[in-house]
Amino acid sequence: MTKLRQASEELRDAYRYPGFVPSRTIERLVDDPSAIVLALQRREKKTACGVCGWVARRWYDRRQRLVRDLPCGDLRVLLAVDVRRVRCAACGGVKQERLPWLAENPHYTRRFARYVGKLCRGSSLTEVAADLRLDWHAVKAMDMAYMQEQLERAGPPAPRVIGIDEISIRKGHVYRIIVSDLEVGRPIWFGGVDRSDASMAQFYTELGPTRCQAVEVAVMDMWRAFRTATERHAPQAAILYDKFHVLRQLGEAMDQVRKAEYKRLTDRDERQFIKGQKYVLLSHGNVPRLVESRVVPQGCCSRSIEW
Repeated sequence: MTKLRQASEELRDAYRYPGFVPSRTIERLVDDPSAIVLALQRREKKTACGVCGWVARRWYDRRQRLVRDLPCGDLRVLLAVDVRRVRCAACGGVKQERLPWLAENPHYTRRFARYVGKLCRGSSLTEVAADLRLDWHAVKAMDMAYMQEQLERAGPPAPRVIGIDEISIRKGHVYRIIVSDLEVGRPIWFGGVDRSDASMAQFYTELGPTRCQAVEVAVMDMWRAFRTATERHAPQAAILYDKFHVLRQLGEAMDQVRKAEYKRLTDRDERQFIKGQKYVLLSHGNVPRLVESRVVPQGCCSRSIEW
């Protein structure tokens, strides 16, 4: 490492942590000019055990560790921290201290791990790992910790209107169930091993009987397992099918009737009237139709369709 320049007070305040004071000099790694090292000097002599919290006046040994922190412009910032170990009288052994501003992975600060988690909300893990020059597995762990933190902040879900759907996680018809709170506009459960009745029942089991009784509307597709599990665990909830699947059923029924009428008719002119008119029949009533200028043959389309 080589000395770069005197650190400004603003930069030192940005990287100040409880019990530590940033050094007045900035150093740069010789083999990596895109990273700077800022040493943190301790102000307290006491050291707490990282397991039980027992405070010792003396420390057993120490080792310097480079901790990744928030970047400063295009430069990666590494904090040089002396991590101590103490001989804990309560635990009966040598234990390492636990600094509260370090993440679960002690090579990163908590705010840097939160910064990585926010980036993962809009980018893939591979892109974030490449941009920040991090290991993919480290990014994955910080992303999972960030999501767990968001779940704890949101608290236990108590939905009144839920949306149920399945999502394919890989090829081969491998599905998982995702449940969303439609009033809040966020997913609240993701799980199961497939899209069966038993997997759907896992959500209601975790939700609990009291909160299941608070569900008023359940929006889903026409998958039988979703309806069966909902009727069993939340019988008071009104089941609403989404419009896409309803229209698909109507479209399939229209095709069956149109094909049956085409086979029933023997006259070529009558068949020509039915052929090629699928999307005209499905168009909105306010849209001018081509069939309005043509005369419907008598006896054609004898079946009635109820809308």
